[in-house]
Amino acid sequence: MTPGLRGFRRRSAAASRTGRRVAAVLALLAGPVVAGCTDPLDGVRRAAGQLVIWDGTGPVDTLRLAVSDTVRLFARNPLGEQLGVVWTSTNTDVASVTEDGLVTGRAAGMARIGAVYSLVVTTSVPVVVE
Repeated sequence: MTPGLRGFRRRSAAASRTGRRVAAVLALLAGPVVAGCTDPLDGVRRAAGQLVIWDGTGPVDTLRLAVSDTVRLFARNPLGEQLGVVWTSTNTDVASVTEDGLVTGRAAGMARIGAVYSLVVTTSVPVVVE
């Protein structure tokens, strides 16, 4: 092996060890910083938890309505606390929903009624209008 190549390998190995040491030190220094960072929406997520859509009797998995039937929905967190949400419908020709959660069956078909809390936490339920 030529002397120049041996020196290159030694310098390369030393640089590699130095690079690993620098990376380890940076990881140690950055760890507390990253761990201390908070998600600005974390409080919103904790307050809402997972949204659950309720009717007057309990949680709703699927909503079945006849044309012209209405039902009022509520959004609650897992603790049962009612949350103010924005209501949406994927197909307002089949099922419409007012800003206060009143769902009306409009025509036979399927839609999804959704609830959005603070633009962060969302959920929806299927609606079948017969």
